[in-house]
Amino acid sequence: EERFHNGEVLFAELRSIGQQTTPVQTPRLQFISTDQNLLSVQQEMVGREAIVAKITDQLRQVLAGHGATIFASGEAGIGKSRFASAISGIARSHGMNVLHGRCLYEEGQLPYHPFASALKSAFIRVDDHFLASLTAKGKTHGVDLTPLIPVIKSFLNISSDSITLLNKEQLWDTVLSLLSVIATERPILLIIDDLQWADKPTLALFSYLARSSSSLPIMLVGLHREEERREGQTDSGSLEQITRQLRIDNIADMIDLKRFTMQETVQFLVNLHEGEAIDPRFAQAVYDRSLGNPLFSIELVKLLRANNRVELVNGTWRLTDTARALPVPQRVQDVIINRLEGIGGELRELLEFASCEGESFP
Repeated sequence: EERFHNGEVLFAELRSIGQQTTPVQTPRLQFISTDQNLLSVQQEMVGREAIVAKITDQLRQVLAGHGATIFASGEAGIGKSRFASAISGIARSHGMNVLHGRCLYEEGQLPYHPFASALKSAFIRVDDHFLASLTAKGKTHGVDLTPLIPVIKSFLNISSDSITLLNKEQLWDTVLSLLSVIATERPILLIIDDLQWADKPTLALFSYLARSSSSLPIMLVGLHREEERREGQTDSGSLEQITRQLRIDNIADMIDLKRFTMQETVQFLVNLHEGEAIDPRFAQAVYDRSLGNPLFSIELVKLLRANNRVELVNGTWRLTDTARALPVPQRVQDVIINRLEGIGGELRELLEFASCEGESFP
């Protein structure tokens, strides 16, 4: 059986056959709808304005039928989830369908899980009726999914029947064909979160889709933490190797999500307090304690307000006691502990020694 070598060949075949056939009524795929108000599409992204503008331009290219791949990275609490929510809202406001999957910590026994969960969570139901609608839609665009149905059912974990694949590329081709047919209904934004925990099969599929979807209306976004890597993350097929090669081949762009500056911290606090003024000493204290990390900043403000450490005086939020040191929120402590658990040996001993010296030492 002839196999599509890449997305460009597949989509060219779709267009060609679509021009030769008489249009027929096909069932529409039933996507899960999302309330645009809840998405806060217009909510300002402090310190990310240029990034959001760039993503918006790339989404317009996807709407015109050109694929795109983006990796966004940053430390824990830097705002990757907020970033994903923002671009998802923008995509939905342009009529795109958003698929969102997440890699699981220590998910070694669940290869491809993020892609399967992303597909299953995007539709009202994924069953035989869904597959029949998908097959009918594919046929009107020149793609016969019928022989691929057993593979699709196994991939989506909606069948316990065993299947025999000639090679992994056969599965990858099936996923590409599946996404191609779905994209005929609406362009797709596919987000895979926490790629630092992905196993090699999942990373390999991400790379394959990035290389094969350049002429499909699909945007791939991979989110990951720079400071957390699976063991052996520098060898062939690792996240580091794949992202580097896709950048070299001019297939993917990389976005580095930075901490807030002092000025951005002030704006962030103003937004948190619904536009009311912020006392400079309050803003400086939050910045000094959080060092511009968004999660640390918001958790600190929540803790201060819960303990009545801030007050609104004449339209300005200020600390009630500037002499007392600001606390470390429990959620921030948990993040730090999780990070330290991945560090051992001499480096762990050095960090413990440094912590006894204070915030700075010679």
